Amino acid sequence: MKDFKKYFPLPLKLDEPPYSSYAWTNKGDMALTFDDDVMREEALAIVDTINGEANETIPNLKFDGVDFFDGDTYIFCIRGWGNLTGIGGHNFSHERAEKIQDAFRDYVYEQLKGKDE
Repeated sequence: MKDFKKYFPLPLKLDEPPYSSYAWTNKGDMALTFDDDVMREEALAIVDTINGEANETIPNLKFDGVDFFDGDTYIFCIRGWGNLTGIGGHNFSHERAEKIQDAFRDYVYEQLKGKDE
């Protein structure tokens, strides 16, 4: 489902320094929230890779729902559910919103997981 790009349009942009907690779509909607322990440089490398501008890989990358982990260490989560389902947003059904959000999650995973050895 490539139409996730309508609702999570790239390029993503990380908060301005010194902050690095959130990444936003090019329309200004929240897309990712990073754990407080993730350094700004790491978050920026992740965002740049999602945008196709870098090649940061996380070999132990996994996800549970919308939460991403490096092994057992939480890194970030996908945001935007309220924008997809809210009356002030797109007001999609939960089923449609889940498909869009899962497609974005899968894209993010594919960008960051690295190549199989």
